[in-house]
Amino acid sequence: MLEGNVSEYRTDTSPNEEVSPLAMAMGIGCLVLSLPAAVIGIMEFVDATNYGILGWTMNSILYSSTSVLLLIGTGLWLMGILKTQLAKMSVGIPLVMLSLFTLIRRYTEINANLQSWGESFVQGLDYPWVHEQMELSFLGILIGVIIMTK
Repeated sequence: MLEGNVSEYRTDTSPNEEVSPLAMAMGIGCLVLSLPAAVIGIMEFVDATNYGILGWTMNSILYSSTSVLLLIGTGLWLMGILKTQLAKMSVGIPLVMLSLFTLIRRYTEINANLQSWGESFVQGLDYPWVHEQMELSFLGILIGVIIMTK
């Protein structure tokens, strides 16, 4: 009745890998840090809406969401909670996409500000507020890819 080897369709039943205590502690730390990051993001959102500028409000949502998802995704991954490939992809893909969108948005916003001051983007990389924002976006992309591939 059945053709082929039935064992090809079995799922992996290997024992779960142990999570080191250090990774567990760091994962819990990331999850704990996501709470104040979310609160700060909400306060920033409320502040942005008070100014009534839609761009600031959208940026607030985008940047805060990226930071919170980065912390939650890293925490879950370090704690070993993301065991299946589907779980890893469910966290990694949105993190990469959101971080990529954040990177593009930050670049356009920062570049516009620098050009209004008569400086190029490359000159602006000397400013911590420029390169730190870009680094956070790159970090989100990198961690998202690591979550999906490990």
